[in-house]
Amino acid sequence: GGGHGQITKTLIQSGCDVTVLGSDSVCQQRIQHFIDKGQCQFKVGDILNLPFPDHSFDAVISYRLLAHVSQWQTYLTELARMTKQAVLIDYAEVYSFNYFEPYLFQYKKQIEGNTRTYTCFKKSDLLPIFHKGGLVYADDYRQFFLPMVLHRKLNKVALSTIAENISQSLGLTRLMGSPVILKMVRE
Repeated sequence: GGGHGQITKTLIQSGCDVTVLGSDSVCQQRIQHFIDKGQCQFKVGDILNLPFPDHSFDAVISYRLLAHVSQWQTYLTELARMTKQAVLIDYAEVYSFNYFEPYLFQYKKQIEGNTRTYTCFKKSDLLPIFHKGGLVYADDYRQFFLPMVLHRKLNKVALSTIAENISQSLGLTRLMGSPVILKMVRE
């Protein structure tokens, strides 16, 4: 699910051999310049039946996708199948401002316009799926305390940074931050 290219450049600059999967060839538009330079590969495929053999990659990364996958158990099983060493995902945490999502989504939609519904998870929902795939919990990191919609609407990086630094120093982010980056490793 890397068609947006959110982390492609960073991975390339870190010296990683990067393969991006998209559901359609149109997904490669944002990363086409990396493909043209031979800095990464792009493959089209179904995220529920990934077109790669078992243990194809040292690490498999999926950000900003899980919350929109209806057959999430199958998806996580596929991610676990693909990795030799680690899977990194992010997920919308239930125990955060997302707890109020059912009541506030209509306002989020008014603010953002083109937003879509999403599923929230608890870590305890995800771990058993990875365990079946031979992966164990290694670490997690909660990214933001305040809802992302607020940061996007403010569009003031300095103000958002100050607010999130204060939240982090007060322990609020560790307690109720979301999304959460979860790292699972091969046993």
